[in-house]
Amino acid sequence: MTEGPFEQKIDEQNEQSKSGKQYYHSSMPNQNIINENSDSEQTFFQSGSQAQENIKQPRADARRQFHQNPYQQNESNPYQQDESKHYQQFDYNPYQDIPTQVKTDNKPTALNVLTVIIGFPLLHILVLNLAFILIAFISILVKGIDVSNVSIVLDHLLSSDMQNYASILMGIICIPIYSLFLSRRNKKYRDSFSQMKIKGSSFFTSNLAVFGSQGLVTLLIIFLEMIGKNIPHINNWLVEYEELAGMIISDESSILLQILGTVIVVPIAEELLFRGIVLGHLDLVFSPKITVLIQAVLFGIFHMNPIQSLYTIIPGLLLGIVYYQTRNILLPILGHAVFNFFGGVIHFIVPTNVISILNYVQIIVGVFTVFVVLYFFIKAKPQNIYIRNESKDENFSQMSEE
Repeated sequence: MTEGPFEQKIDEQNEQSKSGKQYYHSSMPNQNIINENSDSEQTFFQSGSQAQENIKQPRADARRQFHQNPYQQNESNPYQQDESKHYQQFDYNPYQDIPTQVKTDNKPTALNVLTVIIGFPLLHILVLNLAFILIAFISILVKGIDVSNVSIVLDHLLSSDMQNYASILMGIICIPIYSLFLSRRNKKYRDSFSQMKIKGSSFFTSNLAVFGSQGLVTLLIIFLEMIGKNIPHINNWLVEYEELAGMIISDESSILLQILGTVIVVPIAEELLFRGIVLGHLDLVFSPKITVLIQAVLFGIFHMNPIQSLYTIIPGLLLGIVYYQTRNILLPILGHAVFNFFGGVIHFIVPTNVISILNYVQIIVGVFTVFVVLYFFIKAKPQNIYIRNESKDENFSQMSEE
């Protein structure tokens, strides 16, 4: 008797079942190979509802596996790729919100950078002036100065002690604020506030270069004095600068108070501000060389006096380079202290002839300082302090979990 197509189909499936052959089910592209060693007739003659359940079950298993391990969606589970394409025509796609291993680069916006690099220096100036007003008010009350005598009040307010007391109070307020900001930023942008170990060679060369920068400043002042004889504006600026310097450093003031204010507190506060906050935030979006230039110019403008703004660009450049080369904020702080000490306080500690010798030595060492600056901008290839690196982010997250 001749077999019909229906019986032939059954015989073919029986032969496949007996021979142990394997085949894929078209509705399960990502499932394991199905081995039909069971009764094929029972599978073939199952009811319509049972067949539908058998189709739905592997789909549900694939979805469950996908949500348990969503990172395998692109390679080990092509089923999700087909399903994701299917969901694209609808309003809801269950696969689009699932996190992946790709880490996006979270650079700060331009508005954020401008707010930080301008806002914090303005905050520093505001706190310094408010501290001066508070110190002046307390001092007048304590000393019982007659406020009706304007000349006496002005002499008292413009004294070196008042400026140093105000600087110390400013540091007490601003240093914790700057430290808190740097700590929080370092959590968001890891290593944006570098604190590498200090090497002995870096300690010596950085301070030597800062010492030499005083020689460059001396040469600049001499040059300005020469051209100031023919240019009244520059001569007026030099006179204003000398008056300002006398308000901060004077032989009538306490040497210990000047050291505490100008050599300790001010370097810590200004380096946390400019090398820590300003340079560190610019480093998130600019190259090291551009960053050093911008922060040095901002450091000069911050001092607001034309002569001081001009010459402080030199130590601003050098301290920025030192921070990039050493990756430790302590060395710029120490360098700033060295600059302030040899630029002012030492004049009231050692004799005048020793100061003259020091000026010549500083000019000679200034050649080394020029070499350091030129090498950084011409030949060196410094890396950003904040390096966006996926492997570093993964290692950091693993360390945090441990």
